[in-house]
Amino acid sequence: MKKYFALFFLSLFTTSCGLYSSQGRKDFESAAQAQSLYLLGCRPLSAQQILNQQFHEPSSFLELLYADASKEIWRKSSTSPGEFLVETKEQKSSTLYQVCQYLYPSEEIWNSQETEFIQSFLADAN
Repeated sequence: MKKYFALFFLSLFTTSCGLYSSQGRKDFESAAQAQSLYLLGCRPLSAQQILNQQFHEPSSFLELLYADASKEIWRKSSTSPGEFLVETKEQKSSTLYQVCQYLYPSEEIWNSQETEFIQSFLADAN
């Protein structure tokens, strides 16, 4: 009886390991990871802090992607190669802005989701 019990658990264990390392699982994990967008954080900033921030960062680190009277979306250089950092700025009052930073794992993912991200930001901001 113990022998069958041990064989049962051994076969269960090896089957589980096979499922864990299967190609289907790897494909699922890579697809889930590829769609990731990380909100790094949001913070309120004054108009003066916004100006200071923009003038102290080299222009090679910034690219304006979208702007209107009260909203901006900027691409910022990431410290890690391959990652894509996006910063949104929304004017809440004449002196206060809400600034949020988002991280995409790659520029390709950003390119595939850019339109949706901008539309979502504009819809949420209104």
